[in-house]
Amino acid sequence: MWIDSAMSTEEPVSVHSLELDAAELRAGQAFKKEGRAARTLVRAPDLRVVLVVLREGVGIAEHRVDGSAVLQVLSGAVQLRWASGSATLERGECATLAASLKHDALAIVDAELLLTFPWGGGEGYDA
Repeated sequence: MWIDSAMSTEEPVSVHSLELDAAELRAGQAFKKEGRAARTLVRAPDLRVVLVVLREGVGIAEHRVDGSAVLQVLSGAVQLRWASGSATLERGECATLAASLKHDALAIVDAELLLTFPWGGGEGYDA
């Protein structure tokens, strides 16, 4: 499985080193084998924050999220695609996605992404 087990905390504030987490993911077996790996940084009853690393040419299959979502490109570049269009996002750019929008993403070059989306059960992207 390319998604690391979730990290959660009972503390009111959770601090993460995105660079360290991304380096750990790139060094792991999932990334070496599949060219992608992810770690859930926040697993709260109403929110998920997921760090994803992708090798060039590797993607995230089409899926949807029940609520609105934000995809931030921390490094590299990805092509975000949905039924009526697409957008190329590079380091430092982000996209907001409407609730329930089916979409996928493909790394144009090696990329690190931060995904933020609401959580509350139901049929969504289960990170």
